[in-house]
Amino acid sequence: MFIEKINLVVSEKLLQQIASEQQRQRELLTQLISIIKSTNVKVSHLDSKVSQLDSKMTQIDQKVSELENTVGEILKLQKKQENLLQQLSQGQERQDKILETLALRSLEQETEIREMKRIK
Repeated sequence: MFIEKINLVVSEKLLQQIASEQQRQRELLTQLISIIKSTNVKVSHLDSKVSQLDSKMTQIDQKVSELENTVGEILKLQKKQENLLQQLSQGQERQDKILETLALRSLEQETEIREMKRIK
């Protein structure tokens, strides 16, 4: 009977320890659940932010694409302007040569006229 009482006391202490451990585990579990809820809220907020960033990135990609097209058009126009400027420059050179030739002919004709007047 003494052994039974000892076994009973030991069993009661063991049960109290188990109950105490269970209570501690419940508290830890409650804390973990609270932390997980808080984390879920933060993750949800971050998901929202990431979605907004994705949307903005899509808009930026579209604008960059538009800018690339615009730059391409500007480069084509610049090339056309360079060609026109080159043609204009070549035309100017031709006109300068023509003017030189005409000036030289005019001088020659004036000289000839003076000689003809002198001969008469």
